[in-house]
Amino acid sequence: MKVAGTLATKFSPPFDLILRYFVASIVFYIIFYISIFAHYRAFIGYPISFGLAFLTHLYVLGFILMVMFGAMYQLIPVSLEVPIFSTKIAYWQFYIYLSGVILMVCGFERAYTYAIAIGASFLFISIFMFIINFLLSAKNINHFNIISIFLTTAVLMLGIGVFIGFLIGLNLLFGFIDINIEHMIFMHAGFMIFGFILFSIMGISMVLLPMFSLSHNFSNIPIKLSYTFGVLGLLGFELSFFILKALKPIFFSFMLLSILFYLIQVFLIYRGKPKSRTDTPIKAMFLSNILLILSVLMLLYSYTIFGILMFMGFFSFLIYANMYKIVPFLTWFHRFSRLVGKQKVPMLVDMLPKKIPEAQLILNIIGLSIFVLSVFLKSKMLYFIACFLMLIGAFMFAYNIIYVLRFKKE
Repeated sequence: MKVAGTLATKFSPPFDLILRYFVASIVFYIIFYISIFAHYRAFIGYPISFGLAFLTHLYVLGFILMVMFGAMYQLIPVSLEVPIFSTKIAYWQFYIYLSGVILMVCGFERAYTYAIAIGASFLFISIFMFIINFLLSAKNINHFNIISIFLTTAVLMLGIGVFIGFLIGLNLLFGFIDINIEHMIFMHAGFMIFGFILFSIMGISMVLLPMFSLSHNFSNIPIKLSYTFGVLGLLGFELSFFILKALKPIFFSFMLLSILFYLIQVFLIYRGKPKSRTDTPIKAMFLSNILLILSVLMLLYSYTIFGILMFMGFFSFLIYANMYKIVPFLTWFHRFSRLVGKQKVPMLVDMLPKKIPEAQLILNIIGLSIFVLSVFLKSKMLYFIACFLMLIGAFMFAYNIIYVLRFKKE
Protein backbone atom coordinates (compact mmCIF):
# COMPACT_ATOMS: atom_id res chain seq x y z
CA MET A 1 0.00 0.00 0.00
CA LYS A 2 1.27 3.49 -0.85
CA VAL A 3 1.70 5.71 2.20
CA ALA A 4 2.64 9.32 2.72
CA GLY A 5 6.28 9.95 3.47
CA THR A 6 6.22 13.32 5.25
CA LEU A 7 3.99 15.40 7.52
CA ALA A 8 4.66 18.58 5.56
CA THR A 9 3.82 19.37 1.94
CA LYS A 10 3.56 22.49 -0.18
CA PHE A 11 -0.11 22.56 0.83
CA SER A 12 0.57 22.61 4.60
CA PRO A 13 -1.28 25.31 6.59
CA PRO A 14 0.53 27.87 8.81
CA PHE A 15 2.18 26.30 11.85
CA ASP A 16 0.59 28.82 14.23
CA LEU A 17 -2.87 27.55 13.20
CA ILE A 18 -2.02 24.00 14.24
CA LEU A 19 -0.29 25.32 17.36
CA ARG A 20 -3.46 27.07 18.57
CA TYR A 21 -5.37 23.78 18.60
CA PHE A 22 -2.54 21.80 20.21
CA VAL A 23 -1.80 24.35 22.96
CA ALA A 24 -5.50 24.76 23.81
CA SER A 25 -5.87 20.97 24.00
CA ILE A 26 -3.04 20.71 26.56
CA VAL A 27 -4.59 23.47 28.70
CA PHE A 28 -7.94 21.64 28.75
CA TYR A 29 -6.12 18.37 29.46
CA ILE A 30 -4.57 19.83 32.63
CA ILE A 31 -7.87 21.46 33.65
CA PHE A 32 -9.56 18.06 33.34
CA TYR A 33 -7.09 16.36 35.69
CA ILE A 34 -7.44 19.21 38.19
CA SER A 35 -11.24 19.00 37.97
CA ILE A 36 -11.59 15.25 38.57
CA PHE A 37 -10.47 15.68 42.21
CA ALA A 38 -13.87 17.23 42.94
CA HIS A 39 -15.93 14.67 40.98
CA TYR A 40 -15.40 11.33 42.68
CA ARG A 41 -19.15 10.61 42.79
CA ALA A 42 -19.52 11.15 39.05
CA PHE A 43 -17.63 7.88 38.48
CA ILE A 44 -19.48 5.71 41.00
CA GLY A 45 -23.03 6.96 40.49
CA TYR A 46 -25.55 6.81 37.66
CA PRO A 47 -23.71 7.02 34.31
CA ILE A 48 -25.83 9.97 33.06
CA SER A 49 -25.36 13.06 35.24
CA PHE A 50 -24.31 16.70 34.94
CA GLY A 51 -21.05 15.92 36.73
CA LEU A 52 -20.07 13.17 34.32
CA ALA A 53 -21.32 15.24 31.37
CA PHE A 54 -19.03 18.07 32.53
CA LEU A 55 -15.97 15.80 32.70
CA THR A 56 -16.78 13.98 29.47
CA HIS A 57 -17.26 17.14 27.44
CA LEU A 58 -14.23 18.82 29.00
CA TYR A 59 -12.10 15.84 27.99
CA VAL A 60 -13.64 15.00 24.61
CA LEU A 61 -14.31 18.53 23.32
CA GLY A 62 -11.45 20.31 25.07
CA PHE A 63 -8.69 17.73 24.71
CA ILE A 64 -9.46 15.01 22.16
CA LEU A 65 -11.35 16.96 19.49
CA MET A 66 -9.09 20.00 19.84
CA VAL A 67 -6.08 17.76 19.09
CA MET A 68 -7.95 16.07 16.26
CA PHE A 69 -8.93 19.32 14.53
CA GLY A 70 -5.32 20.51 14.68
CA ALA A 71 -4.05 17.16 13.38
CA MET A 72 -6.69 17.02 10.63
CA TYR A 73 -5.76 20.48 9.34
CA GLN A 74 -2.13 19.34 9.12
CA LEU A 75 -2.88 15.89 7.70
CA ILE A 76 -5.58 16.77 5.15
CA PRO A 77 -2.93 18.06 2.70
CA VAL A 78 -0.75 14.99 3.43
CA SER A 79 -3.39 12.27 3.18
CA LEU A 80 -5.70 13.85 0.58
CA GLU A 81 -2.96 15.65 -1.38
CA VAL A 82 -5.04 18.83 -1.61
CA PRO A 83 -4.72 22.21 0.15
CA ILE A 84 -7.05 23.35 2.92
CA PHE A 85 -9.86 25.29 1.25
CA SER A 86 -9.63 28.22 3.67
CA THR A 87 -7.21 28.82 6.55
CA LYS A 88 -9.35 31.85 7.52
CA ILE A 89 -12.27 29.53 8.23
CA ALA A 90 -9.92 27.34 10.28
CA TYR A 91 -8.81 30.30 12.42
CA TRP A 92 -12.38 31.49 12.97
CA GLN A 93 -13.47 27.95 13.76
CA PHE A 94 -10.87 27.74 16.51
CA TYR A 95 -12.13 30.83 18.37
CA ILE A 96 -15.82 29.96 18.00
CA TYR A 97 -15.12 26.36 19.02
CA LEU A 98 -13.07 27.48 22.04
CA SER A 99 -15.92 29.75 23.17
CA GLY A 100 -18.42 26.92 22.74
CA VAL A 101 -16.35 24.46 24.78
CA ILE A 102 -15.93 26.96 27.65
CA LEU A 103 -19.64 27.81 27.71
CA MET A 104 -20.78 24.19 27.52
CA VAL A 105 -18.48 22.75 30.20
CA CYS A 106 -19.26 25.66 32.55
CA GLY A 107 -22.95 25.05 31.91
CA PHE A 108 -22.65 21.36 32.80
CA GLU A 109 -20.55 22.16 35.88
CA ARG A 110 -23.18 24.59 37.21
CA ALA A 111 -26.20 22.77 35.69
CA TYR A 112 -26.94 26.04 33.85
CA THR A 113 -29.02 25.13 30.82
CA TYR A 114 -28.70 28.55 29.14
CA ALA A 115 -24.92 28.19 29.00
CA ILE A 116 -25.25 24.61 27.70
CA ALA A 117 -27.64 25.69 24.93
CA ILE A 118 -25.51 28.69 23.89
CA GLY A 119 -22.36 26.58 24.03
CA ALA A 120 -24.02 23.89 21.93
CA SER A 121 -24.93 26.56 19.36
CA PHE A 122 -21.33 27.83 19.18
CA LEU A 123 -20.04 24.27 18.82
CA PHE A 124 -22.62 23.49 16.15
CA ILE A 125 -21.54 26.55 14.10
CA SER A 126 -17.80 25.93 14.54
CA ILE A 127 -17.92 22.22 13.73
CA PHE A 128 -20.00 22.83 10.62
CA MET A 129 -17.39 25.39 9.59
CA PHE A 130 -14.85 22.56 9.84
CA ILE A 131 -17.11 20.19 7.87
CA ILE A 132 -17.64 22.75 5.09
CA ASN A 133 -13.91 23.49 5.00
CA PHE A 134 -13.12 19.78 4.76
CA LEU A 135 -15.69 19.02 2.06
CA LEU A 136 -14.64 22.01 -0.06
CA SER A 137 -11.05 20.77 0.25
CA ALA A 138 -12.02 17.17 -0.54
CA LYS A 139 -13.85 18.09 -3.74
CA ASN A 140 -10.45 18.58 -5.37
CA ILE A 141 -9.32 15.01 -4.66
CA ASN A 142 -8.37 13.24 -7.88
CA HIS A 143 -8.60 9.71 -6.50
CA PHE A 144 -10.33 8.49 -3.35
CA ASN A 145 -8.32 5.86 -1.45
CA ILE A 146 -9.12 4.10 1.83
CA ILE A 147 -7.66 7.01 3.83
CA SER A 148 -9.78 9.68 2.14
CA ILE A 149 -12.86 7.44 2.37
CA PHE A 150 -12.35 6.97 6.13
CA LEU A 151 -11.82 10.69 6.74
CA THR A 152 -14.76 11.78 4.59
CA THR A 153 -17.06 9.28 6.32
CA ALA A 154 -15.79 10.41 9.72
CA VAL A 155 -16.55 14.05 8.94
CA LEU A 156 -20.08 13.19 7.76
CA MET A 157 -20.64 11.19 10.98
CA LEU A 158 -19.38 14.21 12.92
CA GLY A 159 -22.08 16.31 11.26
CA ILE A 160 -24.82 13.90 12.37
CA GLY A 161 -23.36 13.57 15.87
CA VAL A 162 -23.00 17.30 16.50
CA PHE A 163 -26.53 17.94 15.17
CA ILE A 164 -27.95 15.44 17.68
CA GLY A 165 -25.88 17.05 20.44
CA PHE A 166 -27.17 20.48 19.37
CA LEU A 167 -30.77 19.23 19.65
CA ILE A 168 -30.08 17.77 23.11
CA GLY A 169 -28.58 21.08 24.26
CA LEU A 170 -31.52 23.14 23.00
CA ASN A 171 -34.02 20.63 24.39
CA LEU A 172 -32.51 20.96 27.88
CA LEU A 173 -33.46 24.64 27.76
CA PHE A 174 -36.71 24.72 25.78
CA GLY A 175 -38.04 21.14 25.99
CA PHE A 176 -39.55 21.43 22.50
CA ILE A 177 -39.07 17.75 21.55
CA ASP A 178 -40.56 14.80 23.41
CA ILE A 179 -37.53 12.49 23.29
CA ASN A 180 -36.00 9.62 25.21
CA ILE A 181 -32.94 11.48 26.51
CA GLU A 182 -30.94 8.28 27.09
CA HIS A 183 -31.48 7.11 23.52
CA MET A 184 -30.46 10.52 22.18
CA ILE A 185 -27.31 10.58 24.33
CA PHE A 186 -26.31 7.08 23.17
CA MET A 187 -26.91 8.08 19.54
CA HIS A 188 -24.91 11.29 20.00
CA ALA A 189 -22.07 9.35 21.65
CA GLY A 190 -22.13 6.67 18.95
CA PHE A 191 -21.75 9.09 16.05
CA MET A 192 -19.16 11.22 17.87
CA ILE A 193 -17.00 8.47 19.41
CA PHE A 194 -17.24 5.62 16.91
CA GLY A 195 -18.32 7.54 13.84
CA PHE A 196 -15.96 10.51 14.03
CA ILE A 197 -13.16 9.87 16.54
CA LEU A 198 -12.52 6.17 15.84
CA PHE A 199 -13.04 6.46 12.07
CA SER A 200 -10.67 9.45 11.99
CA ILE A 201 -8.11 7.51 14.03
CA MET A 202 -8.39 4.53 11.69
CA GLY A 203 -7.90 6.73 8.64
CA ILE A 204 -5.09 8.82 10.10
CA SER A 205 -3.38 5.64 11.37
CA MET A 206 -2.96 4.53 7.77
CA VAL A 207 -0.90 7.69 7.24
CA LEU A 208 1.02 7.97 10.49
CA LEU A 209 1.73 4.36 11.53
CA PRO A 210 3.62 3.39 8.35
CA MET A 211 5.38 6.77 8.33
CA PHE A 212 6.54 6.59 11.96
CA SER A 213 7.44 2.89 11.95
CA LEU A 214 8.97 2.82 8.43
CA SER A 215 6.77 -0.17 7.66
CA HIS A 216 5.95 -0.92 4.01
CA ASN A 217 4.41 -3.58 1.77
CA PHE A 218 1.57 -4.62 4.05
CA SER A 219 -1.92 -5.69 3.03
CA ASN A 220 -4.74 -3.18 3.60
CA ILE A 221 -7.55 -5.75 3.38
CA PRO A 222 -8.21 -5.67 7.17
CA ILE A 223 -8.72 -1.88 7.20
CA LYS A 224 -11.17 -2.18 4.29
CA LEU A 225 -13.11 -4.82 6.22
CA SER A 226 -12.94 -2.57 9.29
CA TYR A 227 -14.54 0.25 7.31
CA THR A 228 -17.30 -1.96 5.89
CA PHE A 229 -18.29 -3.51 9.23
CA GLY A 230 -17.92 -0.14 10.97
CA VAL A 231 -20.32 1.73 8.69
CA LEU A 232 -22.90 -1.08 8.62
CA GLY A 233 -22.60 -1.62 12.36
CA LEU A 234 -22.86 2.04 13.39
CA LEU A 235 -25.74 2.97 11.07
CA GLY A 236 -27.63 -0.22 11.91
CA PHE A 237 -27.04 0.23 15.65
CA GLU A 238 -28.25 3.84 15.58
CA LEU A 239 -31.37 2.93 13.57
CA SER A 240 -32.11 0.08 15.97
CA PHE A 241 -33.09 2.64 18.62
CA PHE A 242 -36.21 3.26 16.53
CA ILE A 243 -36.64 0.19 14.29
CA LEU A 244 -35.23 -3.35 14.08
CA LYS A 245 -34.54 -3.33 17.83
CA ALA A 246 -34.04 -7.10 17.84
CA LEU A 247 -31.04 -6.66 15.51
CA LYS A 248 -29.19 -4.31 17.88
CA PRO A 249 -26.80 -7.06 19.16
CA ILE A 250 -25.91 -8.00 15.56
CA PHE A 251 -25.09 -4.43 14.57
CA PHE A 252 -23.13 -3.97 17.79
CA SER A 253 -21.15 -7.11 16.90
CA PHE A 254 -20.35 -5.52 13.53
CA MET A 255 -18.86 -2.53 15.36
CA LEU A 256 -16.71 -4.85 17.47
CA LEU A 257 -15.59 -6.65 14.30
CA SER A 258 -14.61 -3.28 12.86
CA ILE A 259 -12.34 -2.64 15.85
CA LEU A 260 -10.93 -6.17 15.58
CA PHE A 261 -10.01 -5.74 11.91
CA TYR A 262 -8.44 -2.37 12.72
CA LEU A 263 -6.26 -4.04 15.36
CA ILE A 264 -5.29 -6.74 12.85
CA GLN A 265 -4.26 -3.98 10.43
CA VAL A 266 -2.18 -2.32 13.16
CA PHE A 267 -0.50 -5.66 13.88
CA LEU A 268 0.39 -6.10 10.19
CA ILE A 269 1.97 -2.65 10.15
CA TYR A 270 3.88 -3.27 13.41
CA ARG A 271 5.11 -6.61 12.08
CA GLY A 272 6.73 -4.92 9.11
CA LYS A 273 8.66 -2.27 11.04
CA PRO A 274 12.43 -2.49 11.62
CA LYS A 275 13.10 -4.12 15.00
CA SER A 276 15.47 -1.36 16.06
CA ARG A 277 12.77 1.31 15.95
CA THR A 278 10.96 1.03 19.30
CA ASP A 279 10.96 4.58 20.67
CA THR A 280 8.64 6.19 23.22
CA PRO A 281 5.90 7.12 20.70
CA ILE A 282 5.81 3.54 19.37
CA LYS A 283 5.52 2.25 22.97
CA ALA A 284 2.65 4.69 23.59
CA MET A 285 0.96 3.50 20.38
CA PHE A 286 1.31 -0.12 21.48
CA LEU A 287 -0.13 0.65 24.94
CA SER A 288 -3.04 2.52 23.35
CA ASN A 289 -4.07 -0.57 21.40
CA ILE A 290 -3.84 -2.78 24.51
CA LEU A 291 -6.11 -0.27 26.30
CA LEU A 292 -8.54 -0.32 23.36
CA ILE A 293 -8.89 -4.10 23.71
CA LEU A 294 -9.38 -3.83 27.49
CA SER A 295 -11.96 -1.06 27.11
CA VAL A 296 -14.04 -3.12 24.66
CA LEU A 297 -13.91 -6.11 27.02
CA MET A 298 -15.13 -3.87 29.87
CA LEU A 299 -18.32 -3.14 27.93
CA LEU A 300 -19.55 -6.47 29.28
CA TYR A 301 -19.01 -5.30 32.85
CA SER A 302 -19.30 -1.52 33.27
CA TYR A 303 -19.99 1.43 30.96
CA THR A 304 -18.08 3.66 33.37
CA ILE A 305 -14.88 1.58 33.32
CA PHE A 306 -15.26 1.19 29.56
CA GLY A 307 -15.35 4.99 29.27
CA ILE A 308 -12.34 5.43 31.55
CA LEU A 309 -10.21 2.96 29.59
CA MET A 310 -11.41 4.29 26.23
CA PHE A 311 -10.99 8.02 26.91
CA MET A 312 -8.32 8.30 29.60
CA GLY A 313 -6.56 5.19 28.25
CA PHE A 314 -6.80 4.46 24.53
CA PHE A 315 -7.38 8.01 23.26
CA SER A 316 -4.86 9.57 25.65
CA PHE A 317 -2.00 7.19 24.84
CA LEU A 318 -2.75 7.46 21.13
CA ILE A 319 -2.52 11.25 21.42
CA TYR A 320 0.76 11.00 23.36
CA ALA A 321 2.20 8.82 20.60
CA ASN A 322 1.19 11.14 17.79
CA MET A 323 1.99 14.41 19.56
CA TYR A 324 5.49 13.14 20.38
CA LYS A 325 6.00 12.60 16.65
CA ILE A 326 4.01 15.40 15.02
CA VAL A 327 5.04 18.34 17.23
CA PRO A 328 8.83 17.67 17.01
CA PHE A 329 8.59 17.23 13.24
CA LEU A 330 6.56 20.40 12.64
CA THR A 331 8.80 22.42 14.95
CA TRP A 332 11.90 21.06 13.19
CA PHE A 333 10.41 21.68 9.75
CA HIS A 334 9.47 25.30 10.43
CA ARG A 335 12.59 26.16 12.44
CA PHE A 336 15.45 24.12 10.99
CA SER A 337 14.58 22.65 7.57
CA ARG A 338 15.82 25.74 5.71
CA LEU A 339 19.24 25.26 7.38
CA VAL A 340 19.78 21.73 6.04
CA GLY A 341 23.00 21.64 4.01
CA LYS A 342 24.12 25.01 5.39
CA GLN A 343 24.88 24.07 8.99
CA LYS A 344 24.39 21.25 11.46
CA VAL A 345 20.75 20.80 12.45
CA PRO A 346 19.29 18.72 15.29
CA MET A 347 17.80 15.27 14.78
CA LEU A 348 14.12 14.78 15.65
CA VAL A 349 15.07 12.41 18.46
CA ASP A 350 17.10 15.22 20.07
CA MET A 351 14.09 17.52 20.31
CA LEU A 352 12.25 15.54 23.01
CA PRO A 353 13.64 15.70 26.56
CA LYS A 354 15.52 12.60 27.65
CA LYS A 355 13.67 10.01 29.75
CA ILE A 356 10.76 12.31 30.74
CA PRO A 357 8.34 11.15 28.00
CA GLU A 358 8.85 7.50 28.94
CA ALA A 359 8.54 8.34 32.66
CA GLN A 360 5.30 10.14 31.85
CA LEU A 361 3.89 7.06 30.10
CA ILE A 362 4.79 4.89 33.11
CA LEU A 363 3.23 7.35 35.55
CA ASN A 364 0.04 7.60 33.50
CA ILE A 365 -0.39 3.84 33.12
CA ILE A 366 0.10 3.35 36.87
CA GLY A 367 -2.32 6.19 37.63
CA LEU A 368 -4.90 4.84 35.18
CA SER A 369 -4.66 1.33 36.68
CA ILE A 370 -5.20 2.69 40.21
CA PHE A 371 -8.04 4.88 38.93
CA VAL A 372 -9.89 1.89 37.46
CA LEU A 373 -9.27 -0.05 40.68
CA SER A 374 -10.63 2.85 42.77
CA VAL A 375 -13.88 2.88 40.76
CA PHE A 376 -14.16 -0.91 40.96
CA LEU A 377 -13.58 -0.92 44.76
CA LYS A 378 -15.32 2.44 45.33
CA SER A 379 -12.25 3.61 47.24
CA LYS A 380 -11.94 7.38 47.64
CA MET A 381 -8.36 7.09 48.89
CA LEU A 382 -7.21 5.18 45.78
CA TYR A 383 -9.18 7.62 43.63
CA PHE A 384 -7.27 10.64 44.95
CA ILE A 385 -3.92 8.83 44.65
CA ALA A 386 -4.72 8.04 41.02
CA CYS A 387 -5.85 11.60 40.31
CA PHE A 388 -2.61 12.97 41.78
CA LEU A 389 -0.43 10.62 39.71
CA MET A 390 -2.27 11.41 36.48
CA LEU A 391 -2.17 15.15 37.20
CA ILE A 392 1.62 14.93 37.54
CA GLY A 393 1.63 12.96 34.28
CA ALA A 394 -0.44 15.73 32.63
CA PHE A 395 2.09 18.37 33.71
CA MET A 396 4.92 16.18 32.41
CA PHE A 397 3.16 15.83 29.06
CA ALA A 398 2.71 19.61 28.90
CA TYR A 399 6.38 20.11 29.80
CA ASN A 400 7.48 17.75 27.02
CA ILE A 401 5.46 19.61 24.38
CA ILE A 402 6.63 23.04 25.62
CA TYR A 403 10.23 21.75 25.60
CA VAL A 404 9.88 20.81 21.93
CA LEU A 405 8.23 24.11 20.96
CA ARG A 406 10.97 26.11 22.73
CA PHE A 407 13.80 23.91 21.43
CA LYS A 408 16.75 25.84 20.07
CA LYS A 409 19.91 24.57 18.41
CA GLU A 410 22.88 24.61 20.77
